[in-house]
Amino acid sequence: MLIILKSFYAKKSDTNVTEPIELTENMIELWFNEIYPLMFDKDREIQLNAIELIPSFIEEFNKTNHDFKCWPDIKNQLINE
Repeated sequence: MLIILKSFYAKKSDTNVTEPIELTENMIELWFNEIYPLMFDKDREIQLNAIELIPSFIEEFNKTNHDFKCWPDIKNQLINE
């Protein structure tokens, strides 16, 4: 999964796309349920790969309106960890 996401972000930056990616609630849930925990994986390489994706995700996440139903739970999870 990390390879797919890294490939996606690489393609976006390689083509100099300036149009933002509109994140869906499913994409946000995927990130926090699947990718976020990998930053704490025991395997250092997996950690580093997950961490490499943070800036791109945060950039797009900051452009969303944060009205998704999942946001309060995610926000609490981030605050408490």
